[in-house]
Amino acid sequence: MTPITTMPIGGRFFSCPRCNYPCPPGDDVCPECGTSLRHPSAEISAHARSGLLERERLTTFASQAQVICQGVPGGQMLTLPMDRPVVLGRGALSIAGEFACDLTEFNALEHGVSRRHCQFKRQGHQLWVTDLESANGTFLNGQLLYPRQGYVVAHQDRLMLGELQFVVFFLPAP
Repeated sequence: MTPITTMPIGGRFFSCPRCNYPCPPGDDVCPECGTSLRHPSAEISAHARSGLLERERLTTFASQAQVICQGVPGGQMLTLPMDRPVVLGRGALSIAGEFACDLTEFNALEHGVSRRHCQFKRQGHQLWVTDLESANGTFLNGQLLYPRQGYVVAHQDRLMLGELQFVVFFLPAP
């Protein structure tokens, strides 16, 4: 993964030090997450003083835990059954042994989501995501995933299918 930068990209934009959202120069606050963009060193010092340090990636979850995807910025929640592989897509159809999750209600077509966009799969105590050769790509924390290659997903990771964004949460089973 490339390091997050607060320097201009191509002389036109800054990346937010917290969410890596591209911000125009002169903005004081990231329009995506609200992080101050004024002085990165002062921001880091403020976080250190308040005890807010960058979160450690929690990549394991209990066998009965639920996976919740929350739409950004809308906040819609999607609970995924993890007893078998789950395919996320637009009008996705289930194939033997998997669950298909239709993202049409999230305006999937307008956001560039493919019919069979990506797959979540539990392997041991980890959740893996695999891009299924989608037309507009799958991104994990801003990084484009190579098709048909699995990547470990952590609690509170950001997942983007085309332009449709989610935050992934691991919650204990009810």
